[in-house]
Amino acid sequence: MVVHNAFFEGFMGLSGCEIKVCGGILAGGQGKRLGGIAKGLIETASGESMIANIINQMHCCGVDDIVISANDGSAYERFGFDVVADLDGRIVGPLGGIEAVLNYYRGKCDAVVVMPCDLPNITSNEISDLIDRFISCPSPVVCARAADGNHPLCAVVGVKMLDKISEAIALGQRRIMGLWIDNDVSVVDFDSEFAFFNINTPADVGTRLLTI
Repeated sequence: MVVHNAFFEGFMGLSGCEIKVCGGILAGGQGKRLGGIAKGLIETASGESMIANIINQMHCCGVDDIVISANDGSAYERFGFDVVADLDGRIVGPLGGIEAVLNYYRGKCDAVVVMPCDLPNITSNEISDLIDRFISCPSPVVCARAADGNHPLCAVVGVKMLDKISEAIALGQRRIMGLWIDNDVSVVDFDSEFAFFNINTPADVGTRLLTI
């Protein structure tokens, strides 16, 4: 997704004032509560896996360049996107996934809209709102907030944040919202938490698992 933006003077894109936004899906969890099954492959009521829905919703926003963060990429190869593992083989949770995604896109785009793989209800509306905020404000990171609190993994992160994220990981910091706050996060408020509801087991949404 490339957007021409004359207003966003504080963040010049790779091509003048054009801001290129790519996509990153965080699927690095080990799925222990699912018996080791990749969480993103849980099928929703529509018959579509959660990760497939997120891919489609990103496409609806014009985000076609997508990478999947997963330490075991075999489960997600079927979707036709590159799969990246945490850097240096270290497994440090979602922040490590964000670091890996930003490292993948270093020099290729200006920002990445990241989403965890376990959101069955996310739509292009929420993703677009986050991207629009990033484009219209000088903050290096934008994230969602709903009635149930902050959702720091639902965010648009400038690629220039990569070094700060790597530094935080090296210092043992794992609290993502704290890192965002330290870097002047811009928060987008949503009326309902429905879109950001995440699941841990198929029973959470009454679904079945795809055959792997």
